[in-house]
Amino acid sequence: PVIQTPSGHFFQPIDDDFTATSYMPEGEACGKFLKTLKHRGKARIAVQSIITSSSGTAGTHEGLYVALMLNEEASP
Repeated sequence: PVIQTPSGHFFQPIDDDFTATSYMPEGEACGKFLKTLKHRGKARIAVQSIITSSSGTAGTHEGLYVALMLNEEASP
């Protein structure tokens, strides 16, 4: 996947190790993404992340990612 549109917000500085935890969208978004990827060979999906460190939640990130099929299984 390649990020097409990133957006991030930081609430406090991060001066130590941190963890970014990503969440797939709920509902029909995942199914639509997979169906589009299979049929068109490319698809977009928005993924959200929360960035935490030892001092708590440091920020959030949302990105619109583009995925491309690398094999010949995509329909024309």
